[in-house]
Amino acid sequence: EEARAIRVANETVDELGAADEELQNLWFEKMPELDIGNIAKLVGFTVLGLYHMRRWNNVIALSRSFNDVTCFVYATTFLPLIIGAQSQVCSLSGRALASTARYVSEAKATFEEDQKKLPRKLLRQLALQGELSEPEKLFKKRSAYYEDIVARQKKLDAAWGKLHKALETSKALVARGVPAAAEQLRKSRMLLAEFLEDRMSFRRRLARGQLNEGERMGQERALKLAVVVLVSSYRKAVELLRKRQMTHLVVQALHELGNLHWLEGDVAAAQTSWSDAVDTAYQHPFAIKNWAACAESAVAPPQNVARTELMLLTLVILAKHARFTNPGDCAAHLNAALFASAILEAILTRSLPHPSHRKGFSLDRYRLREIFFGLRENHSLLPPNSVYGGVDGQQFFSAFTFFTTVLIDSSYQTVRCLPFCSVYNYIATDICLNGVRAAWGRLMMARALLHCSAFDAAWLALHGLANGHDRPRAVLDFEALDRLMAEAPDAASGAAYAPYRTSEEPYSDHNKQAIAQMLEFSLGEDLVKEYGQTNVFVFQCLQAEFLLRVAGRGRVARPGGAGAGEAERLAWLEKADARLRALWKEVTGDDDNIQAAGEGALAMPSRAFGEQEQEQEMQLCIEIRGLLARGLEYRGDLGRAVSEVRYAMRFLQMLTEAKMKSAQECNMGGSTRLRSAPGPRTWTMLLRQMVHLLVLQGRLAAAHAHIELGLQDCQRVNDDITRVELLAAKVQVDIIQGRLLELRGTRRTGAIPAARCCVALAASRLPVPPKSAVLAKAALAVLLEQVPSLAAFEADQAADAGELLKEVIAGYGKGDDPNETLILDAQGKIVVSPVAQALHAKRDAPQDVPSMTKMMVECIDDLQRMLDIEGFELSPHNLNAFFHLGESESGAGSAGDGAPEERGRPALLPPLRAEFPPRPVSDGREPPNIYLDAMP
Repeated sequence: EEARAIRVANETVDELGAADEELQNLWFEKMPELDIGNIAKLVGFTVLGLYHMRRWNNVIALSRSFNDVTCFVYATTFLPLIIGAQSQVCSLSGRALASTARYVSEAKATFEEDQKKLPRKLLRQLALQGELSEPEKLFKKRSAYYEDIVARQKKLDAAWGKLHKALETSKALVARGVPAAAEQLRKSRMLLAEFLEDRMSFRRRLARGQLNEGERMGQERALKLAVVVLVSSYRKAVELLRKRQMTHLVVQALHELGNLHWLEGDVAAAQTSWSDAVDTAYQHPFAIKNWAACAESAVAPPQNVARTELMLLTLVILAKHARFTNPGDCAAHLNAALFASAILEAILTRSLPHPSHRKGFSLDRYRLREIFFGLRENHSLLPPNSVYGGVDGQQFFSAFTFFTTVLIDSSYQTVRCLPFCSVYNYIATDICLNGVRAAWGRLMMARALLHCSAFDAAWLALHGLANGHDRPRAVLDFEALDRLMAEAPDAASGAAYAPYRTSEEPYSDHNKQAIAQMLEFSLGEDLVKEYGQTNVFVFQCLQAEFLLRVAGRGRVARPGGAGAGEAERLAWLEKADARLRALWKEVTGDDDNIQAAGEGALAMPSRAFGEQEQEQEMQLCIEIRGLLARGLEYRGDLGRAVSEVRYAMRFLQMLTEAKMKSAQECNMGGSTRLRSAPGPRTWTMLLRQMVHLLVLQGRLAAAHAHIELGLQDCQRVNDDITRVELLAAKVQVDIIQGRLLELRGTRRTGAIPAARCCVALAASRLPVPPKSAVLAKAALAVLLEQVPSLAAFEADQAADAGELLKEVIAGYGKGDDPNETLILDAQGKIVVSPVAQALHAKRDAPQDVPSMTKMMVECIDDLQRMLDIEGFELSPHNLNAFFHLGESESGAGSAGDGAPEERGRPALLPPLRAEFPPRPVSDGREPPNIYLDAMP
């Protein structure tokens, strides 16, 4: 055994000496399905347990074997454990040698003592006979035995010492192999962990009143000095990492540096660090500012797991940059959401088995099971300790909720929410195993589907929540094959159900039955406990919103059926109204008292909002009032609808004033005030709804006043979507009032300047113009076609979007001076309008009719781009036709009494009514839409 131990030690020393800086191929990199990271964590935990159990041989053997298998990738973790265990072995060997030496000295002392006790006569006799005494014999025997043991122990100790020295040499070699930049980052993270612990301890003791004034000032001074040292260490690490071109670690270091700056209240430095992190990730200067160009040129599908992790990390950085450093900039929020959507779709939509279009990520079509092949979310994206790189689940969920909320509140390209919600649901259900977060992700998906008018998918999402489908499973639970939501049986009855069909009109027998079943959806006690009370409130709100969306959908009535379904529609609106008012009482704890808004006697709700979900519940209160206004609008009661929106505005103002906190209350530095209530996006959303209702009501003066105030608010919060919507509403109001083009000095007002400003603003600030901008452009083309002479005048006076917007805003509140006309009449002067002069000078000039045609063509192109974003297909391809070639050919090539139809020959006249072609039974397309069928 000793020879084997010595041989193994010598062989290990020879192997370590021969390895030196040898490069090896990492075989496990070619096997993404092998989770080598988690295996290393398990082995490390096992080795650490064995170390505390003092099983030194097992520690050394297991660590050496794992290092050999993994090509010493994790040597920085296991070599210190091996060296510690070998040091203990060498220490035990030294103690054994010392014990043997002590035994020798004790044997000698015993011999001398026993020898002295013998009589001299006996000693002389033994000497004459040449014999040894009994103590001397015993001592000689013991000496020989101990000398043999010492010799063997020295050999083992020499071998173990040599091995210990070789291990220390290998550790030094590994340390040299680790770049100084990575080591500097590791030290910075260790300092960061210590600083956070000290800071939390100081805040805790300060809140408990355990510090006097002197101790408080001393610890604050020490923490400020620690921050300076820590920031300097991180900046040095970033500089070294940039020189080594270690992009992944540079992004992580800048992210952590930005977090540190934000924690200390330095918003500008945090903004710079997070912006530099995104620039470094995509190698594009000012990537956040020029996000469209970066998304087009620098955002490419990832080719490996490391790149995927880096791109997902930038999503969280984008959310922090928009939310924390630009809290009142709605345009920055929207641009961040669109940029994040482009990044996420570059990861998902361009690799199998994910859908190739964003619309395919709805719950009824696809269930995400992995983001990228071989990606382990808990490796660097969601590590157990977020201090050492990556983010935690709370930040990840918060970022995706922010992006989804921005797109939905802006009502701009809401179909982009589906990939966000799909990834959110996957992380919450399969990775974090959190029922509350999983339910919130599916509720966000249902809300986005309602905004996309995908009522069938939204119905299935609500049904799945009510029946507890796809809940987080236990860690050791077995995996099963996924089933389509439309094929899963009902949990209550066990029978199949009939979901809502968008291919039929809402008032068909099937859809009326589906809506009646949807109204009966309820969450049991176990689901309420798992989902949380806030998610239950949102679920009930979405049921009412489903009714309102279906009842408010545009109708195309067939001949003789103009009033069909009106009774059901009114009944649905009444039910939605009753559900929303009951929900308001549950959320706030107060009865619905809308008169308080007019009297200015609003008070905070009786029911206290949850500590973790207070922002969601406050946003839910605003949504309830908005949905009540929409229901009243659909019923024709516009006055009460305006009152509901006004109540929501007053309620939002009250929440904003009551929910402001200082930085110290949020455990932060600096003097920044933080808001926990809904922000300016919610305010501008209510403003758009108010203007819409006032225009429908015919209160044009009030609409003008709200548009004026709304444009001023948009200037403060930089909300381009609301600005375009308000300008489009102004075009509509000015056309109704007959104010096409008016001049007030050098200022131009009226429908035409407002329309030009709306179109120019949408083209310069938004990647795709919204529907309101397209309608404004079409209205401008119609106006210029009806009054062609104005086209030439407007061409001479054209300006950029910024100048036009300044003129439009400056035109508000500056009406005609009543004394100006009286003075001109008294002086007998006649002032000729500049418009009349320009038109008189250009009366013989040819009109620019092609420009109007070009504007209409641009409107069609913009609508086509909007449809492409939504994934709309007018004539979807039959995917199953490849399996039924003969049947498809026979169905498409037969006409009349069996005579073959002549192909390639167009008909003389188009048919009076479009007909759907016959299709095979296994056609993969959805059923035809009843609205398209009813159109002439």
